[in-house]
Amino acid sequence: MGFISENKCARWSNRYFKAVGVLLFFIALIRTICLLGNHECYLYTPDPLFIKFSAFSVILATVIFEVAIAISLFLVHSIKTRVLLTLWLSSLFTVYRIGVWIYFPTWVSCSCRGFFSKWLKISEQTVDQIAFSILIFMIAGSFLILTLFFLSKKLKFKNF
Repeated sequence: MGFISENKCARWSNRYFKAVGVLLFFIALIRTICLLGNHECYLYTPDPLFIKFSAFSVILATVIFEVAIAISLFLVHSIKTRVLLTLWLSSLFTVYRIGVWIYFPTWVSCSCRGFFSKWLKISEQTVDQIAFSILIFMIAGSFLILTLFFLSKKLKFKNF
């Protein structure tokens, strides 16, 4: 386990969190374009899980969370804080997805992703798989960074 050093862990984690930050900005941009393009549809349509709120409110709240976390990933230097922020946002996305899968098993994807699929001329299932892959990337990468961080700390203390 001599290959794990704090410097390597910090370098790789910085690259990873910058990639996640860019992805979150990109996803927030897509959602914002979707809201601006067809906002009346979302103003009156209730969200599938949060029926008391319009889809517009939920998507807008999602955009705000994504941008806030993305900015934090670039500005915060603590690896633990960045991991926890990424895992927190990922867990929200995961719980929402599971809720939709349980209550609406035939539901293909969010209508905001439908806009993106039409724009790129790919199927909604493909866009859903891309979104799922990004979610897995966020979760797995965060756990890997967290594991490497703690291993590098443990090995540092063991050697002295």
